[in-house]
Amino acid sequence: LVTKLHALDFPLEIFTSNLNAEHGDSVENGIIVHRLKKIPFIQTPISFKLIWKLLFVKVDIFHIHLAQPFFPVIASVIAVLRRKPYIIHVRAIVDSDNFFGKILISLYINIALRFVFIFADKIIVLTQSYIDILTKYGVPLKSIVVIPNATDFNVSLESKSLSENSPYINLLANGRVDHQKNYHFMFRCLALLKAKGVNFRLSIVSKGRMQD
Repeated sequence: LVTKLHALDFPLEIFTSNLNAEHGDSVENGIIVHRLKKIPFIQTPISFKLIWKLLFVKVDIFHIHLAQPFFPVIASVIAVLRRKPYIIHVRAIVDSDNFFGKILISLYINIALRFVFIFADKIIVLTQSYIDILTKYGVPLKSIVVIPNATDFNVSLESKSLSENSPYINLLANGRVDHQKNYHFMFRCLALLKAKGVNFRLSIVSKGRMQD
């Protein structure tokens, strides 16, 4: 997304945590990136420096990715305070698998997330299924735009038959082994394939809390 905007000569800056990277400001492919030092809290990066940065950055519009709780809430509140339009790009709505986490997530969803959605000028979602979720927050349909994840590969229109030397369809799952990635749904789909007599072999190449 930012590469395309940069190619169109839109001035932009990225604010993110230093998760899996060194903190500090840098220029990457001509784009200014601010990697803010994070304080981990229940697997959520928190950076109070973000508040100061966003209060004074020169901006016409905020494009906010919604995944983990802290960053999108702070960015949307500051956008409202500065009377700047903002777009929410829903990447995931967080969940938790422990009692204490479920309480915090419930408060986050019913208070903070409701604020984030209601004041957004546009909300980008990846699939139609998100529309039912968002309308529960009172978000008008005209504010929701479905834009699926982009892909760079060509989809073959012809199915490939199994060769005698390779009797299996080889499947690869390369995503964090966590509740958010919904591996249980994938296994239910594979069970349907198995019931239809489809031979396959699944390889999972990743790590996560659910790997055990």
